[in-house]
Amino acid sequence: MNQSSVKSSGTSRLLAVSPSDRESALNKKSGFAFLLATNLIAGAHTIDHHDVAPHIETPEIEFATITGNRLVLGKKDGKLRALNSVPVARVAAVGSTRIPKSSNLALMQSAFGKFRKLRTRSDGRWFYVESDAIPDHNMMVGIKAWQQQVPIPQPFTGDNSWQIPLNPVPARNPMSTRNNFLRGAIALAVNGVPIFNALNNRGVDAFAAGELDNWGGHCGRGDDYHYHIAPVHLQQIVGIDKPVAWALDGYPIHGYTEPNGAPPRNLDSFKGHDHGTGYHYHATKSFPYLNGGFHGEVQYDGSQVIPQPRGAPVRPATGPLRGAVITGFSGSLKDGYRLKYEISSRPGYVNYKVANNGTATFNYIDTAGRTTTQTYTRRQGRQGGGGKRRPPNRQMSEDELIEFFLGVGDGKRPGRKRR
Repeated sequence: MNQSSVKSSGTSRLLAVSPSDRESALNKKSGFAFLLATNLIAGAHTIDHHDVAPHIETPEIEFATITGNRLVLGKKDGKLRALNSVPVARVAAVGSTRIPKSSNLALMQSAFGKFRKLRTRSDGRWFYVESDAIPDHNMMVGIKAWQQQVPIPQPFTGDNSWQIPLNPVPARNPMSTRNNFLRGAIALAVNGVPIFNALNNRGVDAFAAGELDNWGGHCGRGDDYHYHIAPVHLQQIVGIDKPVAWALDGYPIHGYTEPNGAPPRNLDSFKGHDHGTGYHYHATKSFPYLNGGFHGEVQYDGSQVIPQPRGAPVRPATGPLRGAVITGFSGSLKDGYRLKYEISSRPGYVNYKVANNGTATFNYIDTAGRTTTQTYTRRQGRQGGGGKRRPPNRQMSEDELIEFFLGVGDGKRPGRKRR
């Protein structure tokens, strides 16, 4: 691929590369093409680090640009500062798939745009959603198997936003969620609330186990609210003609019917199909309740899709409270929240308020009337992010840089793989 071919095309171009191809190219030391393997926007003169390597968090590498006959990586720091540059001649594609201009963007903007508290943006590859993961509807009521977690706003903003592919690509080897993706989200609802696998992190159907509230959600170990089934109740806001969520492979998730109200037919094992309008998933009233796998390509780290944003827990993880049923939840972020539970008809309460600086004050009243007050300071936790890898504080050699962006090197010695 020469300079002109990179700059001339007006269509989006994704280099779809198998793991074996990646390894082969790396072994041949001709793999710098795969710096752009997950996202090459042909025709763009400058590409930011989200486009260069969206599966790796590399804030130090802020842009890639073609200058003369070299591909230059660098930082902005008030002015463009090159860290490394490599001849464009080394950017040689092993395989490619041409993708038409995204038809998803307008639909995404329309569906997510129904929820004014969200902030969205897009580039040539991704649709980004900023959210605190707190829905407008009530929460928690109806849970019969409670781990004593409560909803806390999450900082899913800026570089820690949700990102959904604008141009999904069918996977060569589609993966089921039945034994995979038991951590982190597999989809994002159009109200900005993440949706996890129908199976919890123990591999148990969360809905069947009584862990979910009347809206299909509950809170994880980091007090992060999320759904485990498709939130079809959101159709009351977006209508039946729009998706209620997007899977993290970029394909939309519709409700129990087609946009015209007709029942869906000929669904595949992932509860999706394409009947001429583009591939999409459907919610189901029985397991798996939403997409049962990924028809499209995703990055998988062995437990979850990457990248995805990190949560910020306030309290240490809590354990189950046997026999508790949540019967009430009220309040607001401004005024604080009050959760009511019952054990054998005896009430208990959790009253809490989160300050602007992330500090949270909790007042616990158990079923015997005993009161305990605790104050917690927000700590950095994991929603299920893919892990942050930083380049060393020096200029890497060309081979080190290649391996770093391929995700198989640590920036210390060429050829050293992560374990």
